[in-house]
Amino acid sequence: MASVNPERLAKEIFAKNPGRSYTDIETIINNYGIRIYYYAFSSEVSGIFTWIGNQPVIGINKLHPKVRQRFTMAHELYHFLKHPEDKQVLRMSSTANDNLEERQASCFAASLLMPKQVIAASKEKSTKALARLFRVSEEAMEIRVRELGMHNN
Repeated sequence: MASVNPERLAKEIFAKNPGRSYTDIETIINNYGIRIYYYAFSSEVSGIFTWIGNQPVIGINKLHPKVRQRFTMAHELYHFLKHPEDKQVLRMSSTANDNLEERQASCFAASLLMPKQVIAASKEKSTKALARLFRVSEEAMEIRVRELGMHNN
């Protein structure tokens, strides 16, 4: 998968997982046959995507807040979808948005966990309430709302 539009890919996955799929990232990942494991990584590592034999695996830092873990899961899912046959370890740290693929993975995660159409249709208007509804951090929701050009309190 050479060129992938992260927003479009997230919309495709959202369409295949009706209902509140944006809050159930674990099921989406499991549907791809990926196992999720929780480890006590160093604080700067949020998660990794790798293979153990023929099994794709996402490792999540169990010391990070749940909302951060969910974002990391979606971020690492992007690496699998973009490179489904690549057995190379890809890792994300808390400050890993320093190259194009990491920025695309974070864009995908934001798009999957906070779909534009669901935010727009939500009765919740404050960033804090939206963050609770979507089970993401307030900071992630603030960034997403700003990127979408929606102005919330």
